[in-house]
Amino acid sequence: MNKEEMDKLIGEELDHIPRGLRGSPQNLIRLYYSGMRKTSLRRDATTKTTKEDVLLQVINELKKNNPDFKPSYDPEFFVIKIRD
Repeated sequence: MNKEEMDKLIGEELDHIPRGLRGSPQNLIRLYYSGMRKTSLRRDATTKTTKEDVLLQVINELKKNNPDFKPSYDPEFFVIKIRD
């Protein structure tokens, strides 16, 4: 997958993660998801991860500093279970 294809795919996936206020954990999900997802799609990635794997990793990292944070995402597109 080339850069343009990756950017298009990630952009489509980000359509299912709403924006939040500037600097909010919700906005950070989008920022971190984009970078981590691009890494997971690279040809030389050591392991292949799904979009759900990446989103869950991002949310778990953000919850370390914001334990009460309730992420917003499209649960029909990202089929994951968040532990409270």
